[in-house]
Amino acid sequence: MRPDPFSLEGTIVAPATPPGRSALALLRLSGPSTTAILRKVAPDLPDPIPSRRPVLARFSAGGDAPIDRGLVTFFPAPHSATGEDVAEISVHGGPALVRALLSALIDAGARPARPGEFTQRSFLLGKVDLVEAEAVRDLIDARTPAAVSASARRLDGSLSRRLAGVRAALATAAAEIGAALDFSEDVGDTLPPSTTERLSEALRELDVLLGGARRGRLLAEGARVVLLGRPNAGKSTLFNALLGTERAIVTPIPGTTRDHIEVPLALGGIPIVLTDTAGLRAADELVERIGVERSQALIEGAEIVLWLGEPGEAPAHARLILVHAKCDLPERSTAPDGSLPVSSLTG
Repeated sequence: MRPDPFSLEGTIVAPATPPGRSALALLRLSGPSTTAILRKVAPDLPDPIPSRRPVLARFSAGGDAPIDRGLVTFFPAPHSATGEDVAEISVHGGPALVRALLSALIDAGARPARPGEFTQRSFLLGKVDLVEAEAVRDLIDARTPAAVSASARRLDGSLSRRLAGVRAALATAAAEIGAALDFSEDVGDTLPPSTTERLSEALRELDVLLGGARRGRLLAEGARVVLLGRPNAGKSTLFNALLGTERAIVTPIPGTTRDHIEVPLALGGIPIVLTDTAGLRAADELVERIGVERSQALIEGAEIVLWLGEPGEAPAHARLILVHAKCDLPERSTAPDGSLPVSSLTG
């Protein structure tokens, strides 16, 4: 039988710091048996274990195989991150040491936590709402300072408070509408002006929140920016200039780029995936033809397309930017209407 993914049974344990060699590592326990498990691996802990104050302890496996000496910080329920008894164990960051302590904690009665289970327990026990739980994930995955700030604001509850205001306004309006329908003889069948105003204000607030949703998604997931153009249009040169390194091969030979190249970076605080592509043309050679097909397929999933070529040849895309490439050449000295010079992109 598969375990219930929403079960709060058992005490869970997991490293709270990334794997690898480091000066320190942190392991976290959460659940009803936290203190009992701690006493099995650190029998010299005081009784009771002090609340919210680091205590020096010696850790061992089976009571006689020493592992390390470190700090235990105990957070009793319900005043903890998950709402359960929680302990954070800080030890030296050797990978073998961390594995040994993790195994000792599991042998003492804990079970390995599933990915995201600490945050899930926080949500199920009412310590965070769904918006804040998602913000935890986005804060961990944030790749730019702007993404960190946006996630931190949601974790602080700002979005939740605004949504709660909308929910309250809609609930009040629904009650007023219900009263007008069910008790028209007593309250009349005409809605008060406040009902319409509440609905209008809720709609305006939702429009504002939806307007910021796209930026929030871009900060969390990143934007795909695709360089497109005919062979030898200057795509790989621009690609390297934006990266600040010679990542793509550049030659005068058309069709040098056979497949797309993707590199993550940040521009203006927005994480993006910059994609160089094979030049668009009717190719006879099999490998180049596959590269061209992949280039065309990337257009649909792109947030932004940078087109290096003539405007009349540009593909249809909602956010297409014309780039005036090779402007140092005499035949390219005049910029097509609406195009951006390469210097405006590369700084």
